[in-house]
Amino acid sequence: MSDSNPGWQGPSMSSMGDGSARVPRSCETGSMRRPVLALLLAIGLTAAVVYFSNARQDLLDDLAQHGVKTTGSVTGATERTRKGIKSYSIEYEYRANGTTYAGSKTASREQALGAGRGDAVAVTYSPSSPTRSIATTLGSARQDLTNGRAVGYVIVAGMWLYTLWAFAAARA
Repeated sequence: MSDSNPGWQGPSMSSMGDGSARVPRSCETGSMRRPVLALLLAIGLTAAVVYFSNARQDLLDDLAQHGVKTTGSVTGATERTRKGIKSYSIEYEYRANGTTYAGSKTASREQALGAGRGDAVAVTYSPSSPTRSIATTLGSARQDLTNGRAVGYVIVAGMWLYTLWAFAAARA
């Protein structure tokens, strides 16, 4: 069958110039679009994972050296559903230097359901920037960061593998 047949379901074909050889249009210059987009996404994803994990590490280092511990109170718990996946957080508030600040922490379903409005919560905040706080122990926060980094790096590695595959497939 040829591509002039209206029933043809295969790739579009184009001439190589002399009319004798025909190649799928997907192998022409536009075939590099997917690998280039994958490369840009891989670079952006890598930068985001490194930036956000380093920012969290900086916060934890600051709190370990200069953090002020106080007792805050739970103001509510939230359940969010995104693409069928539920996540939970606990909102809290605390006072620092006469001002009330609000924060939020990721929680398990059980923690969110068990958190009552007004319940006490241990908060560590940065005296130089009181809006920066955690409502968990530093050890637990560091473990959460380690786990999050591992997941982030696996996703980044997968994106880079896909990018390499996309370039190899475009050249084949």
